[in-house]
Amino acid sequence: MAFQRSGKSKGSGPNGTSVRVTGLFGTKRKGLFVGSLNDEKIQELVKLIKKAISSEKEITVFLWKSKFEEGPRYSLNMDLAQDRAERDSRKPKRRIEEDDDDEPADDDDDEKPAKGNDPFEDD
Repeated sequence: MAFQRSGKSKGSGPNGTSVRVTGLFGTKRKGLFVGSLNDEKIQELVKLIKKAISSEKEITVFLWKSKFEEGPRYSLNMDLAQDRAERDSRKPKRRIEEDDDDEPADDDDDEKPAKGNDPFEDD
């Protein structure tokens, strides 16, 4: 069963364009978060892509950090991008606060591929 929260964003639903693609759950590997798309979400995403193509707009991706202890750590949403004129008319955005999740991973956690198995290795 997929994890769901009560309440919806202003842009979601039949009248909005926002699609909550998935929730992202932490894994045992530091810095790796995993989510999945069910058939319903895939269909919503296909509709959003078709709408973006027909209106010649881009798609904006939102990654929301959860404030709840249980459930997914992040939520991934997508929506149609705003027109440049609409974006430029808004007041300047406030500075983004630093997040402790953005710290570099420890070197001990990095897995080194065996010699000859790295596809990006120089020949």
